[in-house]
Amino acid sequence: MNKAANAFVSRIVLLLSLVISINSQALHEGEKNGSAATWEMNRKAIQLVGEKKFQEAIEVLKNALAIDPNYSTAYMNLGTAYMLSGQTEIAVKHLNNALEIDPGSAVGHNQLGVAYEKLGKIDKAVASFNRAIKIKPDYAFGYFNLGATYLWADKIKPAREALEISLRLEPLNDQAQMLLGVVYARQSKYADAVRQMKNITQKDPSNEMANLLLCQIYVLSNDRGAALDMYQRYKGVNETLADAMFRTIFAGRVVFAKTELQH
Repeated sequence: MNKAANAFVSRIVLLLSLVISINSQALHEGEKNGSAATWEMNRKAIQLVGEKKFQEAIEVLKNALAIDPNYSTAYMNLGTAYMLSGQTEIAVKHLNNALEIDPGSAVGHNQLGVAYEKLGKIDKAVASFNRAIKIKPDYAFGYFNLGATYLWADKIKPAREALEISLRLEPLNDQAQMLLGVVYARQSKYADAVRQMKNITQKDPSNEMANLLLCQIYVLSNDRGAALDMYQRYKGVNETLADAMFRTIFAGRVVFAKTELQH
């Protein structure tokens, strides 16, 4: 169960961690350390990343850096664009360039941590996330990434501590609730795990991942009746999810989060 759970966690953590590269925080940092022209180029690159036009974004950011070689946000977003395009080793180089110019960027250290995690360099990832948190103690996303990385490394106690802090700072973060539910299940704290997943499924009944995890947690806690109720509820409504629940309930072992439910 642990190996499969870790595989699930690694996928969801990477997906969520990269979102920050295209949010308003990165754009705001660009306002502080870029000229009007390069700021506009950074804005355009962020738009292109959001459209998954990574190579186009890379070219725009390279042009911005040709104009202003000290534009740290352009380096940070360039690294992120490379990472999203699958070129993570190159991403690390550019993210480190950004941090040489602006070592006090919590976002930059977070992005570098994501890159190290993707490369399987867990110790370096943890160190980067800890630097981000030290710079910005109320950085909920940094705590989320730290906790998720610990969970990937099968270090359950520090994972729980970091994720609980993340949720205190940002109580409505569904992703943090989901991963904390996985942590509780790994600690056999099934009532707490069920509560975390229900917080998500009651708010968003269409969340397939949370529903499947809730079903799996019911099976782990030997509450097959509740798991069967979930299966019956989704049968005829969402056959893909119902089929995954059926396999979870009737298989010889519980398997965390099937890849076919990733959209």
